[in-house]
Amino acid sequence: MFSILSDFEGTLITDNGSIKESDLFTLRDLIREGNHICIVSSASFDRLKEFKIKYSINIDILSIISGVAEVNGKIYQNKIPAYVLERIYDEFHKFIYTAWASDDENTYIYNFQERLDPLYPKANRVICDKFGIEVPAAIIAIAKEKADQFHDFVNDIGILVMPLGGDTNRSLFRIYRGSSSKADAYYLMKNAYNDTKTIGATDSIVDLDMLKKCDIKIAMKNGDPEIKDAADYVTEYDNNEGGLIKLLDNICHL
Repeated sequence: MFSILSDFEGTLITDNGSIKESDLFTLRDLIREGNHICIVSSASFDRLKEFKIKYSINIDILSIISGVAEVNGKIYQNKIPAYVLERIYDEFHKFIYTAWASDDENTYIYNFQERLDPLYPKANRVICDKFGIEVPAAIIAIAKEKADQFHDFVNDIGILVMPLGGDTNRSLFRIYRGSSSKADAYYLMKNAYNDTKTIGATDSIVDLDMLKKCDIKIAMKNGDPEIKDAADYVTEYDNNEGGLIKLLDNICHL
């Protein structure tokens, strides 16, 4: 059995966004046999979900632009890793007035230099004395003289930062991770289906990080030359001819 990570445009679907009926039959067969397929794309999560519903195929999806994945029936929202928040705390805790963030269950409030308890309901409120959780985003009020340094520091560790204004003493920022990496799909699939080998397939060099992690690497006939050089297999046909599905059928039945 395999976990298959497939790019969308230029790889799994034709240039007009469809799949031939014969290739769809093969794809459904591969899934019925116990293989797991994840579409990994820069398309929106809603578009990928619509595609899944339109063709009635039981596949996983990851939208790197939306930062949302659906793997093995579970929704994953892209979050700021706890270690990133800990790094921010270690670097700036003396200059942070307050910070707050929410997940599906609680609102977390970090009070260092001022008390904001009355702003939040006591139910589901967690008062923290340092960072150390995973959340989709956080709001941080930091001493104005450290605002530029804070902005640059957060950017340098790969987190997006948006200025929200402030007052005489404080600058307010929203920090968030934004889009996912296609390599995230590898870890999600390995976690969900840890007894399977992984196959990666793409036509684009921008997906090289994802491809390198997979046990079997497939490049499309219509793909970039560099991605073909990194691949174990190159499809005999392009995406308009169902090249990926035909090759997957061969590999999965070796």
